[in-house]
Amino acid sequence: MKLYKLTQLTALSAALLGSTSFAASNDALLDLLVQKGVLTDTEASDVAAELKEEKPTFVTAKGKAVTDLKLTGRLHFQYDSISNDGDDSTVDGFYFRRLYFGAEAKFFNNYYGTLIANYEDDDGDIGIDKAIVGWKYDPRANFEAGYTKVPFGYYETSSSSRIKTVERSIANRYFVEGDGLAFGGRHTGLFASGDLGAGFEYEAALVQSTASNDRNDSREGDDRGLGAFARLQWTSEKTDAGQFMVGADLGMMQDGNRQLNSDDPTNPLVTSEDSDLIAYGIHGEYRLGRFLLTAEALATTVDNVVMGTDEEDIDVFGFTLTPSYQINDKWEVVAAYSYIDTGGADLLDVDNLVRRSNVSGNFTNRTGFYSEGTSYYIGFNYYIVGNDLKLTGGYEFADFEDTNGNEVKVDAFRLRLQALF
Repeated sequence: MKLYKLTQLTALSAALLGSTSFAASNDALLDLLVQKGVLTDTEASDVAAELKEEKPTFVTAKGKAVTDLKLTGRLHFQYDSISNDGDDSTVDGFYFRRLYFGAEAKFFNNYYGTLIANYEDDDGDIGIDKAIVGWKYDPRANFEAGYTKVPFGYYETSSSSRIKTVERSIANRYFVEGDGLAFGGRHTGLFASGDLGAGFEYEAALVQSTASNDRNDSREGDDRGLGAFARLQWTSEKTDAGQFMVGADLGMMQDGNRQLNSDDPTNPLVTSEDSDLIAYGIHGEYRLGRFLLTAEALATTVDNVVMGTDEEDIDVFGFTLTPSYQINDKWEVVAAYSYIDTGGADLLDVDNLVRRSNVSGNFTNRTGFYSEGTSYYIGFNYYIVGNDLKLTGGYEFADFEDTNGNEVKVDAFRLRLQALF
């Protein structure tokens, strides 16, 4: 076969493989190429047979307005070996930390929709990780409505597929998780974001203020009000001295203190005042070559916390620092330090902050909760096929102390295999 014919045949094959009306259009085009003398009957038969064997499977959307449909998935297969010196118990074994599967659709006029299901939800049911409809009106104004994360907490809003450590920090978890402040995380409402130019970006959200990242719209008792969140962030130009990013977060939940009085009997954070809960955050990032340093500080004040027979306001402060260095295209070393302090009140549930540590408190006699926690982490990332197929491992040592000087120490080694598609 002549070179130009081979080139034409290659291009034709690629075009045919991308056709959704596979069988009919292929036969018609091959017949036409035979008539024009581009292919012989034998060559056309060979091509038809090859295309039949390699026939692709197409996924199409029901709606005619959809211009593009993409399936997405995230798999986190994990091994944990965790022990504590409180009762000398050990957790050891394999499990799926996350199983996400979803779809992203694009419509005409820059509209889009995303739906992602979580097949490894905490309660064992299938939950919703994200469900939004959006409109990219302008680079300065992108609007979304639905259920997703609010812009509070640098580490919390960083995707679990891209965080450097196996688990997020103890400071992050106390502010966001339901056994802590339940501040931030996923909510249902309206969202906006955009690029303001000169390195500035913003995000904002007006959402239903629900505790514990409630994934449904059933709210017992009185209406729990609204929550408002905002972030402003600036990123510098890349120079020989590196690149900087700094940002600030602000959030408010109406009657946020009341939401802390949950039905969960293990939650020690009880308040007597239905006041708003306001929290602040600052974060930063510095990148120089293969070195990356990220940091975040979070703070809030909770009014009228019940401490035995007394009530007092408490100041909560959390801090996380994570340096990492990419040795080459495959290997990266990571360290992390995190600190959380609840202002002299024993409110920290260790099993919630260090997942699966098996250190649980007794709410009735208020024992087994702590006021201060420190965590140290050292680990690695092995990029098997970039970030799409990655092995992450690390060792975490955490130390917690209560107001009476009692301590508990946790040792945790974890491995996680990540697959993205």
